[in-house]
Amino acid sequence: MESIIIESIKNMSLLDCVILLILIIGVDWLKSYFTKKGSNNADKEDTRITSYEGKKGVNVADEEDQLNQVQKERLIKILYLAEKINQSITKYVLYFYDYTTRAKFDRLVEDLNSLLTDVYHEQRLANLFLPKEEQDILDNLLTYLSGIVVELSTNSTNAASRITLYNEYLQLARENKDAEQFYWNEAIRVKNQLDEISAKELMFKKELQNAIKEYVEWLGKYIKENIRTVN
Repeated sequence: MESIIIESIKNMSLLDCVILLILIIGVDWLKSYFTKKGSNNADKEDTRITSYEGKKGVNVADEEDQLNQVQKERLIKILYLAEKINQSITKYVLYFYDYTTRAKFDRLVEDLNSLLTDVYHEQRLANLFLPKEEQDILDNLLTYLSGIVVELSTNSTNAASRITLYNEYLQLARENKDAEQFYWNEAIRVKNQLDEISAKELMFKKELQNAIKEYVEWLGKYIKENIRTVN
């Protein structure tokens, strides 16, 4: 076989030999080129995959941190709403110093029920990530928040209706001289009812404040931060 190849080469012209040599060198170069290119592409792909996996790990960690932060803020917001409802007790007491208008009591009822709705909404979302054994503290807080809102709303509604009557009787006393004393007496009677409502002890006040303290203690341990409350 080799003798045949050698004989063929002898019979080739110089130009044909040069062309053959170029072809042989070219094939070897192309083979070497594509081998190296394939190796480089493989290295680049490995680098890209490694970089992607690294970034993916960082992104997952960032997402977990963000999720934990959202969960933490949700639990803190529940405390904020609870404190807002608790502070409404002070407003409620102060409103009894003025019997000229019922608007403040009507607004208080509306605000309280809006706050309670927000608390229930936040609780439902919090229970999506809180372990079952950790949900009791929220249930306990919601029980007393609901109790104080119902109590304040009922008393405020009663106070608002009596303030309306009180002012109507005062107006009638000024306009009807013949029955002035009667209307004055009615106004005094209604005012006494208002004073009784004002003096009525709020059954859920102490329980709510204790529930908030318990929630604060639990929250501090759960999120591993010191929590300051609004007194």
